Amino acid sequence: MYDNIIIKSNIIYEINKFMKINNFINIETPILSKNILEGARNFLVPSRIYKNKFYALSQSPQLFKQILMISGFKKYYQISKCFRDEDLRSDRQPEFTQIDIESSFIDKEYIIKISEKLIKYIYKKINNIKLKKFKVITYKKCINKYGTEKPDLRNIIEINNIIDDFSINTINNIYFINIPLNINLNDLNKIFNINFKIINIYDFIIFIKKQYNKCIKNKIKKFKNIYFNSELLLITDNNNILNNILNIRNYINKIINIKNDTINPI
Repeated sequence: MYDNIIIKSNIIYEINKFMKINNFINIETPILSKNILEGARNFLVPSRIYKNKFYALSQSPQLFKQILMISGFKKYYQISKCFRDEDLRSDRQPEFTQIDIESSFIDKEYIIKISEKLIKYIYKKINNIKLKKFKVITYKKCINKYGTEKPDLRNIIEINNIIDDFSINTINNIYFINIPLNINLNDLNKIFNINFKIINIYDFIIFIKKQYNKCIKNKIKKFKNIYFNSELLLITDNNNILNNILNIRNYINKIINIKNDTINPI
């Protein structure tokens, strides 16, 4: 605990230094605010002066930082306390601290770039670790492939769509997953009600060539998972898979118990 407190102090110092170098202004915003609708319930604080009136503990500095932007502050940041009256989860608690950043007249590339620079800077200063360039994936592709916007890339199971891989506009969705030999198809269909079928990769390739006459040379390399030597695919055209991608990936990965060792979350 003592060491963690010291590390946190050093991180905050480096954050302030980095933001100063990049011309951001540190501005504190009020914690007591008006009760407004946000993503969770507010903690309420009764007013001593005004009967039956309440303050709310701010869930985030959202409104305040927008006021700052229209007031002429082009670059703002804050290490802010936030309060949300909701059930405890592994990544959420009633009171937490976040780095809040806002800038005027920028695009998404800028905020992605400055966030990446900040994270790399902190790891280098605190742990003396030089991080590589971050991989970028679109939200749509991330959801369709991993079933979540924050995937654990150590899970080697991916879901692909024939439309994405072959640019075919004349067919409905066909989803496929390269799987090892020890997956029980009946159990999988019973749990997720997807109506999967199992097909050999080469039969799948032949099917595509016959139906659409597409050049698919080297495509097979993409289908095969480098972590297990299997030529079997789970196939389905059931769009309900989109609601179960994350659970299906976790289910299969738990059975095979193989991790991508090249992914190191540190």
